[in-house]
Amino acid sequence: MGAGGRWLALALGLLFLPAPPLGSGPAQADGQRNNPVGINLVRWTELQYVRAAGQLVNSNGGDWGYVTLVLIDDDRQDPARVQRLLDECARDHLTPIIRVATRFNLERGIWSRPYWNDPYYWRDLFDSLHWPTTSRYVVIGNEPNLGREWGGTVDPAGYARYLGKWLDVYADDSRYHIFNGALDASNDTLMPDRMDEFEYIDAMREAEPAIFDRLQGWASNPYHFWWGEKETRFTYRAYEAELQAIGRELPVVIMEYHAFEIDDPREVAEYYEVAFNYWLADPRVLAATPLFWNPESNSFWMYKVNRDGSIFDPSPTYQLIKGFPKVAGSPDYRPTSRQ
Repeated sequence: MGAGGRWLALALGLLFLPAPPLGSGPAQADGQRNNPVGINLVRWTELQYVRAAGQLVNSNGGDWGYVTLVLIDDDRQDPARVQRLLDECARDHLTPIIRVATRFNLERGIWSRPYWNDPYYWRDLFDSLHWPTTSRYVVIGNEPNLGREWGGTVDPAGYARYLGKWLDVYADDSRYHIFNGALDASNDTLMPDRMDEFEYIDAMREAEPAIFDRLQGWASNPYHFWWGEKETRFTYRAYEAELQAIGRELPVVIMEYHAFEIDDPREVAEYYEVAFNYWLADPRVLAATPLFWNPESNSFWMYKVNRDGSIFDPSPTYQLIKGFPKVAGSPDYRPTSRQ
């Protein structure tokens, strides 16, 4: 599609979007609001990256935006470091979303499967920490319908039971909100390497019939940037098809979103404008945290960070997100997932 066609699609897309301003977020009965704008730092958890995240997600009227952080098994051995990370989130008024990972096997190029008792060990760590927010958001793994993310072999029944164990271990504390590991919405089925996400959802339900009834939120990785009429799963609205498949309306966290296949930075920003307009007008979207780093090329595509946390080489997408009108969120905001 040429530039003229893209801008026409953009204009038509924005024309039919809901009216609420970007980042408005639903207000609770006590007046507390949510700022859904966020960023995914993955394993870039040095303090300067956290500070830079705060400058972005809390710009232009915002407060208590979101930051996704990945913790691995080794982090359980250094609770002081994790506490420093959460303390920096408190200073920068950031709501952390913790994605729990395991260990990466460099020789095989896969993430190891977790151990059955891992939820208890993580609970010991999380309970020992001082969190900056009332709600504690925890995402269990990432794209388990890819074998490389689950010990080399896709196993929906095993993942469903493991996710159920997390829900059991944290059921007594309403501060914790347990989310699924976001699924890869793009791939087909070629076992044992990968499985179509809807086949995977069906297999999880077969193994653990109540698993989706127990979740407190839904994590989604809507990777595709296609314009026009496409199957919903292949757009920034993939979470809608996923919620329909699980049969529930839940608070949604957009975990990852990027345009690695597009070279023109201005065109990338066009896609983000359409996606963010839609996400932030949807009250189901608790947080939208796109990747600021490209894991495929190991490059900082959205912006780069100096040692003092200041920004350099900002992309058009960075400028776009920074310029969004935002609202002042609250560290005591609580989604309604436990009702």
